[in-house]
Amino acid sequence: MLKHEPLSGLKSHNLKDQPERSESSIFEHLLPDASFLLFGRFSQEGFDLQITNPAGEEHTVPDYFSFPTPPNLVIQNGAGLSPAMVKSLYPRAFGLDIQFAGPAPSSGSLIEI
Repeated sequence: MLKHEPLSGLKSHNLKDQPERSESSIFEHLLPDASFLLFGRFSQEGFDLQITNPAGEEHTVPDYFSFPTPPNLVIQNGAGLSPAMVKSLYPRAFGLDIQFAGPAPSSGSLIEI
């Protein structure tokens, strides 16, 4: 598996005193202001994460979806969203883990009473 090299817009915060290219490095991407973090609409454009704030301004996080562990999204004061939080806010199509109530898939499983 090829290791993805971080882009220049990301900074690394190591969990311990480890080399910067360590597998346990946590990368962050600085957002322009809190409106993108708190009220942004998230979408995917190729490997990029596109965030649109309520004023209609757009901000792109380059290669967000190409990282094994995407960077944290933060603002200047340090508040931020982890990749798990971003995933929960990202609109997705229904996956295989979603089940709906409805008619049985085959007539053989129906038993009339």
